[in-house]
Amino acid sequence: MTIEQSYRDECDTIRLLIDEFEHTGAEHIIDNIDVINKVEALDMLEYKKPEAIPHILTFLTSSLLVHCISLLEYRLPILVVFCIRSTGGLIPVESEKVSNQNVLLWMKKILKDYEGFTFDFGDELGERMNAWIKLRNDLIHHGGYRSEWIKQRQIDILQGVKVGDIHSLYDVQFVACRNAINDVEAFFLKVHKTLSASSEK
Repeated sequence: MTIEQSYRDECDTIRLLIDEFEHTGAEHIIDNIDVINKVEALDMLEYKKPEAIPHILTFLTSSLLVHCISLLEYRLPILVVFCIRSTGGLIPVESEKVSNQNVLLWMKKILKDYEGFTFDFGDELGERMNAWIKLRNDLIHHGGYRSEWIKQRQIDILQGVKVGDIHSLYDVQFVACRNAINDVEAFFLKVHKTLSASSEK
């Protein structure tokens, strides 16, 4: 399997997973609608174990979005290193790994070290990739709540993502997951095409 086939296969697999999760979530809500909508008075210290997951869609979409960006963070360094090495460029092993930094910043840093490689990070796709990464970071590190690190403009460019008025909790729709994986795949293809063309100059 070629490197392009590998990342396209993983993106298509995530698309299938999105469809499956959407179906599973809807089925759970339909099967448990009476339990989810039931209002029951309990004594102040009384605890009753949940019988259904009322916010199942939030859990599923958040985990899917995290998975989409995790794929970006895993595959992008492999792709960049592959493109540079295919031209005879040598990358020290310690530089191949993305430590505790944004994978796009890692890519910018790597490309600065290699003459002839250019890449436009400032287009709409690049802006969305930065926004997806920040959203993913909030989902993981802020319990699904918006942090001060993401600007409203970045949220606005992500179709299918909203922030609640009261608690700043993200509402991620399945369409956002589809948009995220489409952007990840488009970014892989752009990186592959652009770096391959740069290396041929």
